[in-house]
Amino acid sequence: MSINRRMAFIHQLHQRLVAVGLGLLMLTGSAMAQPASESTSDPITESTTAADLIERGRYLSTAADCYACHTKDPAQPFAGGEGIRTPFGTIYPPNITPDQRTGIGAWTDDEFYHALHSGRGRHGENLYPAMPYDSFTQIRRDDVLAIKAYLFSLPAIEQARTPNRMDFPYNIRWTLTGWKMLNFNEQEFRPNPDKSDAINRGAYLASMAHCSTCHTPRTMSMGSDPERPLAGSIVTNGWYAPNITPDEISGIGRWSDAELAQYLSTGYIPGKSSAGGPMAQAIERSLSQLPEQDINDLIAWLRDQPAMRNKEDQPTEATTAPFEWGELRDLSGTIRDTLDYRPSASTASRSFSGAQLYYGACASCHGMDGGGIAQADFPSLVNNSTLGQSTPNNVVLTILNGIERQAGDRQIFMPAFKGQFTDQEVATLTNWLFQTYGRPTTQTTDVDVNKLRTGAALGEAPIASIIKAAGVGIMALLLVFVLGWVIRFAPRIKAFFAKFKRKRK
Repeated sequence: MSINRRMAFIHQLHQRLVAVGLGLLMLTGSAMAQPASESTSDPITESTTAADLIERGRYLSTAADCYACHTKDPAQPFAGGEGIRTPFGTIYPPNITPDQRTGIGAWTDDEFYHALHSGRGRHGENLYPAMPYDSFTQIRRDDVLAIKAYLFSLPAIEQARTPNRMDFPYNIRWTLTGWKMLNFNEQEFRPNPDKSDAINRGAYLASMAHCSTCHTPRTMSMGSDPERPLAGSIVTNGWYAPNITPDEISGIGRWSDAELAQYLSTGYIPGKSSAGGPMAQAIERSLSQLPEQDINDLIAWLRDQPAMRNKEDQPTEATTAPFEWGELRDLSGTIRDTLDYRPSASTASRSFSGAQLYYGACASCHGMDGGGIAQADFPSLVNNSTLGQSTPNNVVLTILNGIERQAGDRQIFMPAFKGQFTDQEVATLTNWLFQTYGRPTTQTTDVDVNKLRTGAALGEAPIASIIKAAGVGIMALLLVFVLGWVIRFAPRIKAFFAKFKRKRK
């Protein structure tokens, strides 16, 4: 459904007026066959025994991909995850095993429900929206409690949570009250009677899988942009979650349903796309485990979303989708006539072209013509949606970190080169790949590569520096005020204590 322009304008005006009033109170200062309404009964979401409830909870937790964030060590599942870097600091997902002291073993049903539904901790504190409760709020209470039942069936693991490292004033949780007022709509999912059962089931599954959390751009207050749902956004550690709206140029409008189903189930479509980064993890641990019907319902929901054209694709002559860029180019003669790429211990004196780097590190798997080896799961670089994007982040991060994941019974692997290539070499290779096989206007620099390598690519939220400066300024003014007050009333304070001392004698 298209967004009514007038209502969108009123909503935007309301947001900005509230933002001015709140100031430092902002962020800073299904896996089911039927997401039924109250009157609907569903055999999958109705449990008659404790075993049924636990199995249902396992299924739901898989759809929500709880494992991905809450597991750092596979030998200790759900005992706490890797730090999530944000523009405001690093957040460490907690232990959600049933350990009484360090996990959630002492949590009541209400406390667990309100964590997912309301974004409130056990003691009423605001939770950071790194846990996507703005999506999880739609999960029905009985489904939330099924997830709790499953988690409580797991072995308790004593593992203390790593403390968050949030910058001031973002470490003050009550400031999240303002963020919630601007960006959080607390409400369980209600089926749209004007939509098909498949679309409604897909919508409920999408809230469980929190698709919007990664794929929707952020506003100035770091909430999801209601005017550009699913239009693409930079996410964890600089990875780009692309536009997944039905737009034919920027989004998935030219993907068939069969291709979407294959991608969501395996993460790989020869000649079109190969998943990496957070999406590869989501497919391996979550989406690939869902039944075919759920995948089809999710696709039906995606097809029903408003098409969003990205800014860089706005010209009327733009006709090329991300997976349509490039052509096979056999450069074997050109590359072999150049100096061989030979890594050395010293990086200061070496200098290689993009062709040399490709010949030495990439051609054996991706081919001298960039065509890849499909039967060995080495993707083609031609008509590859990653090389057709307007941001180089995913290519850079793939070169730096490689890929290692399961796709059914197959192992998808690409070695990491962060220990072999300098920032400049990664930039040189990335630019050559885009110029040779992809969107030639997409380029990067060694400075940008270093930001992605070190995790500094997220930078600060648009308003973060303003709020941080304002917070420091207010603290400085308060300090000056207190010091001025003490200096001004020092004689009276001294006289008061002298009088008090005489009375005691």
